[in-house]
Amino acid sequence: MTEFKKSSTNNLLELKITFFQDGEIKSIPALDRRWITKTDFFAYTSLVKPGGQGKTGIDLEEWKYQAHKFSKNLRFLLRLEHHKFWSYVVHEKSVMASVSSFLQESTPFYLDLERIVPDNIAKTLYNDILRDVVRILCRIVTNKEAENKWISKNDLRNLIYSNYLITIPMLMDLILACGEGNTKIVKKIFESVIHIQPSYESDLEDAIHSFPKAMCNVVREIEDLENSASGAYDLDTPYDEVVLFSLDCAYTLSILVDVWPPARKFCAKAGVQSSLSRFYDSTIPNLWKNIHVINPYALALNWLNHTRIQLLRSYRAIVNYFIEEVLHEPEKSLEPSEQIISIFTESLTNKTFVIDYERMYPIEVDFDILKQACNKLYPLIIFRSRYLNF
Repeated sequence: MTEFKKSSTNNLLELKITFFQDGEIKSIPALDRRWITKTDFFAYTSLVKPGGQGKTGIDLEEWKYQAHKFSKNLRFLLRLEHHKFWSYVVHEKSVMASVSSFLQESTPFYLDLERIVPDNIAKTLYNDILRDVVRILCRIVTNKEAENKWISKNDLRNLIYSNYLITIPMLMDLILACGEGNTKIVKKIFESVIHIQPSYESDLEDAIHSFPKAMCNVVREIEDLENSASGAYDLDTPYDEVVLFSLDCAYTLSILVDVWPPARKFCAKAGVQSSLSRFYDSTIPNLWKNIHVINPYALALNWLNHTRIQLLRSYRAIVNYFIEEVLHEPEKSLEPSEQIISIFTESLTNKTFVIDYERMYPIEVDFDILKQACNKLYPLIIFRSRYLNF
């Protein structure tokens, strides 16, 4: 098949490509499943075992074999012409299922690959796959690749959203795959997706309600572990998986509010800050105690420290949302000031949390800002006294 002519418009959904085939002139829409010739796209398997340990031996060799094939598929997609790339991601459902499988099974950025996978080939292969998955997502949110290769923004909005090419769960997984060192690219993808299709904002708001539920699930899982009979286990401690899940949630939230600051408003509406302070005050110390009794040198204790810091960061980010409102419009500062007081008041009973939060983010500074911006808040002085002397 030899392509030789395109229709007058270059907008992908209006474009037709004319070509010679078997001595005849034929014409096919640029976005069409007839451009698909390869269908063997498969799921990615994790490089890390449950409990945060890297694969070794024959398991690692099997991973490298499968990951090499997975990487070839990604490079194949990235080399495709504009119209063929879009035909694949829209019409061949296994393509985005494959990309999504990597995000779901990717190695969380906070696990040190140098330590858990002492194999340079595996580490290079994994990093190449991560890079190419990010490139595919960037290509999807780009409406114009060249002067003659583009999609109208309205068409792009519909293509991405109606075909589930990118979803909020995928973006949450992307946060953990890329991590703190790659927030610029994650931020760009978040901004592009929500700019293209504002409906993602309401999807994100719905997803944020899952964080308090996830914390409740952790509490139930700990109770189950405490009630189960002790015995042999494959991991460092029986609590490793639940700690890693807690760390996943903590990092996802703290990076989310960093790369997409409007999410802080949704967190406040969902009462995430209250769940954070309760979880920090009761669940974290309980986990620490249980793990320390089993193994005072367990790696999970270090993960718990990171969890604790990220919970404090997330809480602070939610408070900052209202602080910024006060500073931006001092004449309208009464409502956000009351919101800040309400947030702090809810946390007063969680003394361990309050003490640690105060060490990292002195509340004295916030009080001074509120007093200067809103002279109607005399009850703030009473609250300040309660806080400093409880």
